[in-house]
Amino acid sequence: MSGVVRVEGQPTSGVRASLSPGNISDWTNATGSFRFAGLDSGSYTVTITPPRLTAFDSVAKPATVSRASPHAFMQFNGAWFPTASIRGLVAIEGK
Repeated sequence: MSGVVRVEGQPTSGVRASLSPGNISDWTNATGSFRFAGLDSGSYTVTITPPRLTAFDSVAKPATVSRASPHAFMQFNGAWFPTASIRGLVAIEGK
């Protein structure tokens, strides 16, 4: 089973992908890819731990591995939260 994590269309590295049952984890590489090898047939859930300041349509997705479909593939797509900052001086009247 494998997949990819993208934020605003860009591959995102360093995202943890966890598989249950099985309690297996992998981290996305420079291409945003993760992989779980040698899985038995069955139903699984892949959960990602999104990077800070991102929102994803889903952080957990079901997947099924079977003899007919041993190479399940999934995508996680997210977006950056809009951020802003305020700069300037604060003046207190009378001081």
